[in-house]
Amino acid sequence: MLFAIQNALKIYQEDKLVWSNICQNALASDFGWDRSANAYIEIYESLL
Repeated sequence: MLFAIQNALKIYQEDKLVWSNICQNALASDFGWDRSANAYIEIYESLL
């Protein structure tokens, strides 16, 4: 985890374009529970 933080800081300081792309990708990602919850429901229902 330390390496990941150090690497992120290095990118932030040295390459603003790459950092901007990382931020845009993170903002466009879906971290909600909808997809995961539906997958768990399908697994549960298949076991019944």
